[in-house]
This record gives sequence, structure tokens and C-alpha cells, in this order.
Amino acid sequence: MDPLGLLNEFDIAGYGSPLHAKDGFSAHELLQNAWLRNNGVVSGRTSGIAKENPAIALQENKMHKTISSLQSKYGLHNPVVLKNQTAVENIKKNTALTRKGIYMDLVNNRGWEKVNAKKYATSVSLHLREEASNFAKSNGLTTCK
Repeated sequence: MDPLGLLNEFDIAGYGSPLHAKDGFSAHELLQNAWLRNNGVVSGRTSGIAKENPAIALQENKMHKTISSLQSKYGLHNPVVLKNQTAVENIKKNTALTRKGIYMDLVNNRGWEKVNAKKYATSVSLHLREEASNFAKSNGLTTCK
């Protein structure tokens, strides 16, 4: 967290947390808000439990857009796919895509060495996965469909 109380890139807070407001980053969740909506858990972006859903601070113009493109490519913007996934499946798939998106941005746009980018992207994604999994479990979302 920076001295003004805003999140730094890759910090995690609930999607609706004031920490995400005006931090200059996009908030990205592994348990997609679209999954929550399509499965009748919430009605909107910050309704109900959605505002507490762990979200990582990411740069919008490169990294978050790359991850969003990967989600689209692998069907995670498709309501039918989302309705047929469990919360755990959604988190696992998004962990892999988020890791890949972070890795791609670090290597292609920031000049990181591949081995270091892979380690960092893995670490960040697994930390967010742990937070998302705990959130899903604490809200009763990990039962089988």
C-alpha cells in the first residue's frame, strides 16, 4: 500500500474496497463477477458479497486487457460456460489465465527475463487464488453443482 492508503500494483483488496478507488489500477477477480451474476449469487458489480470478492490491482491498458482477452478466448465471457462451472473451476481457470496475462505483460512490455516473470506471475496468481478460494469457501460457494 502506498503512503496515501491506495493499493500498489498487484496488491489485493475486496473489489468494492475504498483501497481500489482512484488507485489508477483495474480491480481483477479470480472468482469472476460474471460467474457470481450468472449463478444467481449477486445482481451487480458491487452488490451483496461481490464488493468483498478479492481483487488484484492491475494496469488496465496492457495487463488487464490481456487477461480479459484470454478469458474471452477460453469462454469465460460466455454465460453458458459460467453457469456450468463451479466456483472452484472458475477460480482455477482464471488463475491460469491471470498468471499467463501477468507473465506476458512482464516479458513483452516491461522487459523482464522469462524465468523471473514466470516466478513472479506464479507467486502473485497463487496468492490471489488462495484469497479467492477462502472467499468462495466462506460464502458457501464451493459445494458441487
